[in-house]
Amino acid sequence: MQRLILVIALLFTVGIVWYMYSSGYVGYMYNLDTASYEYLSSSKRHLTFISVSADEDMKKSFEKFAQRGVKVIVGPPLSSDGEKIIPYLKKYKMISLSATISSDDLLNSGYIYSLSPSNSAYISSLMEVLKNVGSRNILLVLDPRNVKYSDEFKTILNNYNGQSVYYYNPESLSGFDLSSYDTALLTVSFKYAIDVINQLREANPEMRIIGTDSLLNSDLITFGGKNSEGMLILYPLEYTEYPEVSLIDECAEILEEHRFISSEQFKRFLNNSVIQVSKEKIFFNSGSVKRDVYLYQISDGQFKMIAKW
Repeated sequence: MQRLILVIALLFTVGIVWYMYSSGYVGYMYNLDTASYEYLSSSKRHLTFISVSADEDMKKSFEKFAQRGVKVIVGPPLSSDGEKIIPYLKKYKMISLSATISSDDLLNSGYIYSLSPSNSAYISSLMEVLKNVGSRNILLVLDPRNVKYSDEFKTILNNYNGQSVYYYNPESLSGFDLSSYDTALLTVSFKYAIDVINQLREANPEMRIIGTDSLLNSDLITFGGKNSEGMLILYPLEYTEYPEVSLIDECAEILEEHRFISSEQFKRFLNNSVIQVSKEKIFFNSGSVKRDVYLYQISDGQFKMIAKW
């Protein structure tokens, strides 16, 4: 009997040790086209990140995660990368908690959760913005590097006249009469948006330019200069100097304060909890988070909030 009690106590101790250390291992998938890589050097969270690039071999990356007992992955940042990892999440019984993925299709998969609202939530807000500014003819400038995300915004053209184009380089817009559009809606990342904005302003100085959440970055103002003035941008956070990094840190905050021994336990937590992050309480409906969407305008070289939903 004494030996049995000793064995039980030993197993309990081993279980506690495994829980405290193994559950502290978190997968981290970044993309060099976003600010996600920068988070690794700035994070002060007490988590051990097993980091990989979204451009690496997915099979090897997930084998690396599995060897360390990873159950939850922070990232990836782009919906196009999220689409690629779905089969591996299923195979290895892992869950992705992304800061910025917003594709409705991915958030309904049961394997990807995000701290950004779904595209349908963004589109609802965009439709209100387009109505308020009097848009009639729209040019959608879409990101070919993130098609899974960008294509869902094409539904806006069910309600407005206009066209869509994937932006690879300035030649992508050469076949369009840019003076005929009163509004341009951009889903490209801030790195590519600056060239787009300069080209649009040169052809049509009066054009309204609206950006989705992929554009909110201080570099847009720094390098966009006067051509970025007046732009409208949607984002799910009150503005910080590094908005994407702030959202990623919210993911890490959740995992630091709540430990999980299985992906199913993590899913139950997300689906049934009101969660405090930063200054806000959030909750999930399927994989889509319910939180405010903010509308910013670039004015006098600053992002100024002018509305929220």
